[in-house]
Amino acid sequence: MTRRIDGLLSEWAEDIVLNNHKSGFSGINVVEKILRDPGISTGGSRHRVHWWPRNKRIAAMSRAMHQIDEVSQIVLIIHYGRILKEDGTVFTKHDLAKTSSIGLRRFNEIRRKAVTKLQEITKT
Repeated sequence: MTRRIDGLLSEWAEDIVLNNHKSGFSGINVVEKILRDPGISTGGSRHRVHWWPRNKRIAAMSRAMHQIDEVSQIVLIIHYGRILKEDGTVFTKHDLAKTSSIGLRRFNEIRRKAVTKLQEITKT
């Protein structure tokens, strides 16, 4: 079951990062954009509905994301996605720890709790 949720989260996070990079956002601006408007695929409208009609798995995971907080979403995006910084390197949890109040221990704790909750939500 853990493999299944990891696969769904990887797909979801990669889709978010790819969609943001296509729309002209670079580096950590991806995270800032997602915090302000997770409904990116709808053309920038300010509602919180996630929907990717081409991929039902991503759509299902996106709906489940409504039940976890934004910090947990960002932690999952950083863990599973590939956010590039301006210099071309990948933004990691270590970078987040340097630039925010979320340390490595708290990052791992948030990630574990979010994955467990999403695993329970997506059981079907």
